[in-house]
Amino acid sequence: MRQARVFIISVVTALSSVAVRGQNAHSANVAVGDDPSGAPNYIGISHPSGSLQINLAGSAAGFLNAISGTDHVSGTSPDTSYGGFGVNAFPVGSTEVVAVAITVADTAGPSHSLSSLNDPALADIVSDLNAGATGGTVALNVYAFGSAPSQFNGAEAALSAGEAANGGKIFDIVVTGVPLFPGQADPPQWAFDFSNEVGNLDGITSLSVTDVGAITTPEPGTVSVIALALGGIALSRRRNTGRRLDGITSLSVTDIGAIATPEPSTIGVVTAALVGLALR
Repeated sequence: MRQARVFIISVVTALSSVAVRGQNAHSANVAVGDDPSGAPNYIGISHPSGSLQINLAGSAAGFLNAISGTDHVSGTSPDTSYGGFGVNAFPVGSTEVVAVAITVADTAGPSHSLSSLNDPALADIVSDLNAGATGGTVALNVYAFGSAPSQFNGAEAALSAGEAANGGKIFDIVVTGVPLFPGQADPPQWAFDFSNEVGNLDGITSLSVTDVGAITTPEPGTVSVIALALGGIALSRRRNTGRRLDGITSLSVTDIGAIATPEPSTIGVVTAALVGLALR
């Protein structure tokens, strides 16, 4: 059954208002968690319309455009460097891809898209977000929009096309959230905080989130596969050999690699074959 997913633009582990505010100068953060408290929701126009700010239908992307402020408990606020939005349904175990359009004024020029004017703030903010990423059960990675790994090309293309069709501003940043435990429900809240970049980074005097978009992609589910395969082979070697091979006195695994495929079921077959072979 699909469950509601809520994105919150705020920050950090508990995602509370106390944890979000008061960070050190020159920092930005992104986190994923389960606590819905702390951040207000964005006020904007949903495409398509539905029960929440962003409403997904199957594999199609959803958007919240023309963001004008947030709905604070004590009233509305025009500050959109800190806020949130809900997503109606991310399939359990899917990779979540979220894009953000940001308008800044800084040393690169007056009010402009963060990814225009060769603005150095784009790379700096992406770096700050990656440094502050707290994903819990989701592995978070932040990229300049259009620079994510090739397996996300389709997601970025769909987000870009939908944003243009809605008359939204171009996306500047994309965040991918890959589940570490694909069988578990995805955390319902995402959080960002850009507020500490204002006045502290690249001469930024103002920063506003103007549009957000979200889409889902098939789960990769490969890290655990590699772990199972390597683990099975290692156990087989210890159990079955009982002797040294070719005078080897030490052996260390120094690097591993992984790649996503759209067919998790085939990965399971390969895993079973590798583990079965190793245990013979």
